[in-house]
Amino acid sequence: MTELANVFSPLLQRPPVLSSCDVDEVRTLLRASHDRFEAAPSRWDKFFLRIHGVKAGAATLALVRSGAPVQTRQNGSLEAYTILLPLRGAAELTTGGKKVICDPQHAALSPPGCEQWISAERNCDRLWLSIGQAAVTRIVTSLLGEALTAPIIFEPTIDLGTRSSRSLFNAIAFASEELSSNDSPFYNPMLRKDLEELIVTTLVLTQKHNHDDRFAGGNRFVSPRDVRRVVDYMHANLHASISLEDLVVVSGVPGRTLRHHFHMFFGMSPLSYLRQIRFARARSELLSGDGGLRVTDVATRYGFEHLGRFSAGYRQRYGECPSETVAARRRFYSLSRK
Repeated sequence: MTELANVFSPLLQRPPVLSSCDVDEVRTLLRASHDRFEAAPSRWDKFFLRIHGVKAGAATLALVRSGAPVQTRQNGSLEAYTILLPLRGAAELTTGGKKVICDPQHAALSPPGCEQWISAERNCDRLWLSIGQAAVTRIVTSLLGEALTAPIIFEPTIDLGTRSSRSLFNAIAFASEELSSNDSPFYNPMLRKDLEELIVTTLVLTQKHNHDDRFAGGNRFVSPRDVRRVVDYMHANLHASISLEDLVVVSGVPGRTLRHHFHMFFGMSPLSYLRQIRFARARSELLSGDGGLRVTDVATRYGFEHLGRFSAGYRQRYGECPSETVAARRRFYSLSRK
């Protein structure tokens, strides 16, 4: 198994929802959602098809393995956005008159309600993710604060070589790891919505689509609700002693989820982000004061209990001690008064 496939190997620990070495049996089992299933095993191939999958709310995640070249036709009845990502080998997806070649660096994204032809080569392990159109519309409407004027349509190719698309991959991998365990808290309906929101928000902010212009400026960096709640709490309580446990309670999600969201949107942990904004606010006050400020008072006001550590961290960030900032501001203030 490749390194990429290893990321999603926990899915293989779940019992397969379909496992067969009989082409006719597979064709019958898939008839409910696929108009057509064909396999072309050579004399060197031993046909098999196994699907390990999980479903949580509007999201379905499946790992598909086949031992011979296969072709499927989905009949267009699926009202969901689907992502096809080969973890090993290559596949081809044709939908809406567009053909997308998929490999471990390029995934295909298909819109809801469209016929899909998928051709996969022998021994192609592939990840298949679907998210209901209603859930995507609901989350995007919440992000924008207004209704969509038209269904969201994404560019069909996802280039996983880009930094932004890797964030999407990481979000899907996180969902895979969580949903692979039956006792995951994300099967709780309240947390399940956070998982859906993480994937959809990351998809909307990293993949080109027909509503890109409406996410310009500040809206382009919309973060999940738990992150927004925590950031608001931080800014309102910079003077207080705040622990990770406090932030987890405010967020309403597990600590691991909160850390993952902060790393995805800010590139750092929640406590590192808190420390960063505390230093920024302290420096802003030292720079804007009249020169009569006491460093100890400012440090205490923004939650720094140890003056020595505050001074060391301040100097590391800004290249000068807090007292030097105050002294420079005092000289400037004195000159401006003359």
